[in-house]
Amino acid sequence: MHQSAFDNPIANFDTPLLHKIADLEAHINSLNAELELYKRNTKIAPIEYIFVFANKCNQKIWIKNIIMVKSESNYSVIFTHSGEKILTSKTLKYWQMKSQDSDLIRVHASYLVNRKYIKSIILKDKKINLSLNYQVTYSATYKYTLQKYVHQ
Repeated sequence: MHQSAFDNPIANFDTPLLHKIADLEAHINSLNAELELYKRNTKIAPIEYIFVFANKCNQKIWIKNIIMVKSESNYSVIFTHSGEKILTSKTLKYWQMKSQDSDLIRVHASYLVNRKYIKSIILKDKKINLSLNYQVTYSATYKYTLQKYVHQ
């Protein structure tokens, strides 16, 4: 039985191109492995504070005082230990990148939490109880990250 080009889409590609793609994928994997090794062997000082533009000025907020950061569409709300809620015009992803290597960890698409304020984790409900009676949901996507940081 004769196969058409539609039956085998890979047959339409140039073999040298497939080899180049395979080489690039191998190179990317190698670079990722080197990056992980670098991260493990390099001690980066933890981020201690962030600056937040709110109320028409830049405010210095110590990471140790942040209980959680909650996503509100393209905005975020920072909840502090003093009970203050600070609305920012930055996304949760922005704050996650700014606070890398700190105690703030991503546990859900909508939440960053400070692991030092975790009081308990309810596994069957996928809930995290935090200081000041805050409770957030964690997702399966971030379960490993949560477990890793909680057991440090």
